[in-house]
Amino acid sequence: MAQNNLFKNFIGVDSHFLVFSLSLYGDKENQKKLNQLFQEFYFEYAFVGYLSKVLFYEAINFDKKIRIHNEKNQLILDKTINNLSKTSFLEQLTKNNNVEYIINFDSFMDNLSEKQLFLAFKKLTKHQQRILYLAYGLSLKDLEISKVLNVSQQAVSKTRNIGLKNLRRAMEATK
Repeated sequence: MAQNNLFKNFIGVDSHFLVFSLSLYGDKENQKKLNQLFQEFYFEYAFVGYLSKVLFYEAINFDKKIRIHNEKNQLILDKTINNLSKTSFLEQLTKNNNVEYIINFDSFMDNLSEKQLFLAFKKLTKHQQRILYLAYGLSLKDLEISKVLNVSQQAVSKTRNIGLKNLRRAMEATK
């Protein structure tokens, strides 16, 4: 009986120990109370164990999902576009100001799995969406975005901050 951790934890609570001690004398009311207390304790014990296992496996699945996503969506701006060309992806973007080449809102919007975030993002202006996509979807820095869009770095920073603020407001409004 001393090796049972469940029983040790149950008896470790002072009120449970008191009822257990009183029930040893054959008092039926205390035995019923002890049974009720143990049933409640056991349910809580089992439920916490269940939640712990669910969280553990969900964390593993989430990690796998993120890892697969990151492997599929790698973007290395310093690598050459193909083996024949010596031009990097970033050089191509900034040289020709070819914004359409990288902006693929459909795939970006598909990655917004949370409906609340998706709806809030749609409420932003196209310019705010473009800057947030470049900043967070492609992980470009403000200076890189400013070269791609042919605007100042300050304008990019200001638009990004306003876009984030509007995104926050829109998400809070839909709660």
